[in-house]
Parts: sequence; C-alpha cells; structure tokens
Amino acid sequence: WKSRTAALDLTNPEVEDWLRTVFRQLVDWGFDYFKIDFIFAGIRHGRRTRPEYSPVEAYRHGLQIIRETIGDRFLLGCGAPIGPSVGLVDALRVSEDVLEKWHNPLWEWLGRGCGVPSASGSLRNNIQRHYFHKKLWLNDPDCLLVRDRNSKLKPAEVRTLVTLLGLTGGMLFLSDDLTRLEPERLEWAKAVLPPTDLTGAPQGQFQNEYPELFRVKGRSAQILAITNWHKRSRIFDLAEYVKPGHFIFDFWGERFWKPASAKLLPHATLACQVTAFSGTPQVVGTTLHLTALADERLSQKFDGDKNLLFIKNEKLARATGKIWISVPTGYVYFGAELDGQIQTIESWEQGIVIAIDQSAPWQLTVKFIESPG
Repeated sequence: WKSRTAALDLTNPEVEDWLRTVFRQLVDWGFDYFKIDFIFAGIRHGRRTRPEYSPVEAYRHGLQIIRETIGDRFLLGCGAPIGPSVGLVDALRVSEDVLEKWHNPLWEWLGRGCGVPSASGSLRNNIQRHYFHKKLWLNDPDCLLVRDRNSKLKPAEVRTLVTLLGLTGGMLFLSDDLTRLEPERLEWAKAVLPPTDLTGAPQGQFQNEYPELFRVKGRSAQILAITNWHKRSRIFDLAEYVKPGHFIFDFWGERFWKPASAKLLPHATLACQVTAFSGTPQVVGTTLHLTALADERLSQKFDGDKNLLFIKNEKLARATGKIWISVPTGYVYFGAELDGQIQTIESWEQGIVIAIDQSAPWQLTVKFIESPG
C-alpha cells in the first residue's frame, strides 16, 4: 500500500471493544455474510499488551471475538493462516489469489513460494487442499474468471479453471461484470452452477505438485478431469483412467470417446462424464451441467415394466443443452415429452439426442418399446 501499515494488537482491551462495536453495528444493520480479509496480520510477531499470548493465541482470540459477536451468521476468512483458523470460520480461502494470467514465472521466482497470484497456482492450491472441504469449513477457491476482456487467459485455460473449480465442490464466485460478459463465456460459468455438493479428489497428489487426474465420484456416474499442465500439447491414454464397459462423454467437445488416446493443448482439460453400461436405456451424457449426472441433480429412473425413462432437472443454471441417451439392443425409441410437450430427437450411433430449451424444474419422459432384435 506504499505506506507503513500496522496490525491491531488483538490482546488490547480497547481493540477488543472496538471489534465488538464494529461487528455488532454491522449485525444490527442486517448483514448476515461477512468476509474478513488480510487477517494474517493478527498473527504477526510484535509487541502485545498481553505478552503471555503467543501470535497464534492472539490471532484466535481476535477471531473468536468476531465469531461470538456475529453469532451464527456466515463468516468467510481470507488471507488467513489455515491451522489457527480451524473451528472459527464457516469458509476459508485455501489458495493464493487467482489472476487473469496462467502464471508469472518472474514473480514466482522472486516470491520464493510466497503465493504469487496466478491461475495455475490458485488451481494447484485448491486441488491439493480438497480434503479440507466440508470437514473444517467450505473451501473458497477465489473467484471464477471467465471473461475475454482484460485477460491473458486462453480459452482452454478458462475452461480448465471452470472444470477444476467446478469439481472441487467448493464455493463459487463470479467477479466478472456480467453485463459485459460474452454469452459463450457466461454459458461456460453456468456449466458448474449451482456448485455440486460432491467433493472431487486428485490422483497422485503426493507424487505430483500438479496432479493430472481429478475425479468426482457419484452413485450413477463419475466425472474425470484430465489436465495437461505442460507448455506443449500432450497425448493421454484414456484406457489408463477408465475401465472397459463405460461410456465416456467429452463435456466440452460434446462427443463420446472409446477408450483411446486424446491430444490436449497446453493447459487444457478433458472433462468427461463416465457412466457404466446398464443394459437399459439411460442418460450417458449432457451439456446442461458438468457434474449433474454424478450428483443426480439431473436424475433418471427407468421403469422396466412400462419401458419409460424419467429424467428430472430440479435446478441447473443452463436452460439450454442436450441430453444423450443410450438405447441398447432390445429397445427401440418410441417418443419423448417434456412437461407434456412432444420433443424432436436426433440420433447418434448408440442412441438418441434430445435438445432442451427450458428452465428448471422440468421432467422429461422418454418412451421405448422392446424389440427382439
């Protein structure tokens, strides 16, 4: 801030009273969501009124005053030491700041690991600290940047941000000016809104600083994110990540993969919805939401007696998209209705595709007949 800055002595009775006064006034004004930033200042070494308090004890003492004053209202800690904040906040920033740039090599070298803002560094922290989420607090990954203006992020890098932050299950914030956001970029953000209640986990996080595979597991499907963190394009063998007997739907590419190789651009992510063959008609891919098949907000149920597939969408941000349905041998598509309106369909090599253009909630009913062939 180009000036001498002092931190508050959280053991000083006058400071304690001031904190209570400020936050009590905010509560009286009706605020029920509090974000407190740069609070690492409370843990710094210095002269304190009560020298018997260690820096950690002083920090927790000040944070406890805020917690008690605002009661059960939501408290987000930011710029905060992780361990000393346990038990006192509802959510915590778990990464360095994101930036409209993939990385800052010079500043990263000068910073010597001090958390220099960058898109890649923010993602690394959020992936590696996934296990905090819903156990200690809600993870705050910093804001999701999708804009094209005033940004050096390439489209593939933006989709990597959307994919990986969407799979963490943590909080999601949009800080872009939505009135100036390009329609396509807004749809990218909607692909992970509202956030999933599942928590993704990386594979090989202790072997790699930047794990290549990040996975969300649900009861009926799983979502895989394979990321190329390198500066050059790379080829990935999907057979290493998915066993035979599964559909692999490329969410951003809107196509299906057989277990084969995929070439990824630098910093690009292949986001796949993976579902096991069931032997009956089933949804095996959708562009309505990245994780909805796994967390079952896009739910499905097949009635074998009536040969009806019921698909429900309770609350997803995207109003338009497509649903891919597998029609296995022994079944023939007969018709589809969305809230009573007959739907037109397209075909693909293993079933049908239904286009959706309606805001949630809705129910899609698809009729099949059995075929001996």
